[in-house]
Amino acid sequence: MSLFNAGNALELLFLESPDPILMVDDQWKVCELNQQFCRVFNHSRAFFIGKKLDLVAVQLFEGRMLVRVQSAIRQMRSAEPVNRSYELTYRDYHLKLSSFVDKKTASTYFLFRDVTDYHHALQELKESEYRYKMLSDLTFEGIVIHHDLKLLDCNVSFLNLMGYSREEVSGLNLLDLIPAQVDKQLARELGCSVQRIH
Repeated sequence: MSLFNAGNALELLFLESPDPILMVDDQWKVCELNQQFCRVFNHSRAFFIGKKLDLVAVQLFEGRMLVRVQSAIRQMRSAEPVNRSYELTYRDYHLKLSSFVDKKTASTYFLFRDVTDYHHALQELKESEYRYKMLSDLTFEGIVIHHDLKLLDCNVSFLNLMGYSREEVSGLNLLDLIPAQVDKQLARELGCSVQRIH
């Protein structure tokens, strides 16, 4: 039986949310949840209703993630009713867990924001950066990334050509790396034709 009144706007938001939502009462027993929660956590509504949150955590999570979830539950129980958020994973899902307390009913709501796509995009970006770094370090040509001539990154070949370590060139102006006998004005003019990072 739902704790919401029929036609209540909060009920509509709760039930139709694209994010999994779970609600526990003042005894930390599950008293309400939406269909998205059932779908993500792969159990029926009846599986959760009436169970203590600690037991639900043990049934859903394991290993280090279970320890993290149990730690989060302890923190939320002992803290003042303020908004908190935690990162967790469940199967193939990456979730950001937020909680808040309804002082009127002493119920606690848990909103599980699905951030799986964001995590996948972040992983692809890291892999792309790694591939770029590997390829740039394999070439014999010196490669420099700069912004307004301030060196942001370079490959191993550039360091070998210039005779510097990565620590020595980090943040330097590229003109400082040009020997005194070379016309720095000419180098500035040539630098204008180089693609820069904005």
